[in-house]
Amino acid sequence: MDCFLVAIINSCPMPAPPNKTEALWERFVTTLKDQDLLSLPVMEAQSCYLLTRRAFSRSLVLVLDDNFYYQSMRYEVYQLARKYSLGFCQLFIDCPLETCLQRNGQRPRALPPRIIHLMLRKIEKPNPEKNAWERNSLIIQSPACSSEASLEVADFFLAALENPVRNVEDNWGQKVN
Repeated sequence: MDCFLVAIINSCPMPAPPNKTEALWERFVTTLKDQDLLSLPVMEAQSCYLLTRRAFSRSLVLVLDDNFYYQSMRYEVYQLARKYSLGFCQLFIDCPLETCLQRNGQRPRALPPRIIHLMLRKIEKPNPEKNAWERNSLIIQSPACSSEASLEVADFFLAALENPVRNVEDNWGQKVN
């Protein structure tokens, strides 16, 4: 993600990070290509890519769709946003265990139910009272997602775009609990 952000900010080719794993890098590159954000590789070795004009759009929004079950995982993303003065927000879908298990069962490659139970035990909800960096968090109750919630989420993302995290903020004393 850092290499991608540097390439966008500096309008330069995107090199592969030195500590990459091949499988993860290939998935990342494929995802960017699917979104029309990468053109052909600069070098045949496919270790450096040119970004398309679309990648330089002022309205580029990156949605990291992952569980990020520990606050420390989300804090790493926040640090990137702060480093480059980008908008940052967290959308937390609060979903009952029964609904998670049911939805997982409908997936083409369902996870074993024990994994869903483990994730429920590990997940740490955003806690803005404890962590100031999580103040831009929205918790949506699922499965009760409505069109009103969709509008709320859209407004939430727009607010994050319009209010980037400033690198000058003094967050060094901030701890992730």
